[in-house]
Amino acid sequence: MSRHRTLDAALVALVAVSAPLVAAATSAASETAVRTYILPGDEVFPEGIAVHGDTYYVTSSGGDIYRGDLDEPEAEVFITVGTFVPTGGIKATGSRLVVARGSAGIVGVFDRITGGFVRRFANGLSPEETLINDVAIAPGGDAYITDSIRPVLYRIPAADIRQPSAAVEDIPVFLEWEGTPFPNIPGAINANGIVATPDGKYLIVVNSETGGLFRVRLSDKHVTQVDLGGYTPTGGDGMVLTKHNVLYVVRFFDSVVAKIRLTDGYQRGQLLSETTDASFQDPTTAGIAGRRLLVVNSQFLGPGTPPFTVSSIPLP
Repeated sequence: MSRHRTLDAALVALVAVSAPLVAAATSAASETAVRTYILPGDEVFPEGIAVHGDTYYVTSSGGDIYRGDLDEPEAEVFITVGTFVPTGGIKATGSRLVVARGSAGIVGVFDRITGGFVRRFANGLSPEETLINDVAIAPGGDAYITDSIRPVLYRIPAADIRQPSAAVEDIPVFLEWEGTPFPNIPGAINANGIVATPDGKYLIVVNSETGGLFRVRLSDKHVTQVDLGGYTPTGGDGMVLTKHNVLYVVRFFDSVVAKIRLTDGYQRGQLLSETTDASFQDPTTAGIAGRRLLVVNSQFLGPGTPPFTVSSIPLP
């Protein structure tokens, strides 16, 4: 074989080896890179997020609900609810979106595929008396909703979420905080983020003002404070819980995401890490998309200028 042919063969062999290595390096870099999704509009001020498959949904204080594809850089307006209807948390089921609508005292239910209106629940209170804040969907399909001002926890049965209705229904109260260890401080943001445990037995609720984390046993509504070993996630806002009982708590004022491992029947928790990023802008909540965490940048404290974004970071 000639020398040139030997070099050519060596180059072919080198390319054959290097190509997958380069592809693997590029893939690894992509997995660790921080990305952002853009929410179009000049006054979005996003707040809640839900992830379903390759699609994410984001609420905004302007009232619109956005929908985005994880593979696309920009979301779109999916549902236009109305003129400045303050909107909070959102959760997705197989066919529905359940949306907390803040000081309007409303929980709206929409078709997750078409965006069509399904039904509405309301507590009939003034904006000074209520702040319906976040939503959790239990494994059985029931929705549990926090109110940051009124000292109650709401529950909407799964059957009512599925069934369309033109009537405005009362939001059923599931639990009153009075007489439990959960504090409700006048003038403060109290019950905020909420998650349901994978076993369907408990809810975990954070009190934003005190930083306390509380477990609600669904069978008898018994409330206990979670022992975090001295850690206090003050300013706790939205939360997300994995099937392995790792809880992510978004701390709004500190712009960090706390990673906590819950143990002993959700009675104890250990802080594993706190994560922040330069892309965070007053983060309110998060959702898990595969091996990544989507963090909503509200810009509630400023500057309030576009683009409004959702940060995508590697799962801490």
